[in-house]
Amino acid sequence: MSKSEKPPALLLAIRTKGTVNVRKDMRSTLDSLRLRRVHSATLLKAEASALGALQAVKDLIVWGEIEEDTLAKLLEKRARLVGDRPITVDYLKQRLKVKGFSDLAESMMSSNVKLSDLSGLRPFFRLSPPRKGYHVVRQLSRRGKTQVAGYIGKAINDLALRMI
Repeated sequence: MSKSEKPPALLLAIRTKGTVNVRKDMRSTLDSLRLRRVHSATLLKAEASALGALQAVKDLIVWGEIEEDTLAKLLEKRARLVGDRPITVDYLKQRLKVKGFSDLAESMMSSNVKLSDLSGLRPFFRLSPPRKGYHVVRQLSRRGKTQVAGYIGKAINDLALRMI
């Protein structure tokens, strides 16, 4: 990779719809993406395999490129260790030798640290429903119902901040 090329973007995928009347292959794709419940989120690298999986379940999720400050807030407020314990700054200093959540987010954005490097960390985030609804994201009309789905780009940051 040359200096002019940026590292692959980090994507945030959030599940917005349940699995009632959903095909079995879509359910297994959601399971492999670690999106097992509505309003759960996961971080993915923008690679061909991840983008293909996201495209396969695009009617059930929203995704986009996450920014560094949003990632720092997501890690601070919603990241959990096994046993449902929150991550502390002391844990970050001992395990990864980083000063805080903003440094960890910066390292993750530059691809120096992965979520898998943090032993005992859950690879997904449980979020609350968005305050004031999904009004920011693109809405598709289907049989008179409103459905939030697909790629929304940078708008994922606003949505994630309202769900933290």
